[in-house]
Amino acid sequence: MASQTGSGPGSGGADAGPGSGTHLPDRPGWTCVECGADWPCPARRSGLLDEYGGTGVALGVYLGACLVRAMGDLDHLPVTELRQRFLGWLPRAGGHRPD
Repeated sequence: MASQTGSGPGSGGADAGPGSGTHLPDRPGWTCVECGADWPCPARRSGLLDEYGGTGVALGVYLGACLVRAMGDLDHLPVTELRQRFLGWLPRAGGHRPD
């Protein structure tokens, strides 16, 4: 399938997030345009953590918005799976990442 055009993630528009030069999502499949992994791929996760620094709430809001878009594009996948993919890897309060 072709990428969706517009201003959302994967289009290079304003919604692509900070430092969005690499490892962007290719919609509607939500795979990484650079490495082909499910987005957010490990490289993008690491980059997002670095880019957002100590503002975990802002990162959660950004990824939550991506999750809502992905739920529309990937409506064949369980919501719990998408939630884990987009938000489940974020560090918890106290600074540790879930296993």
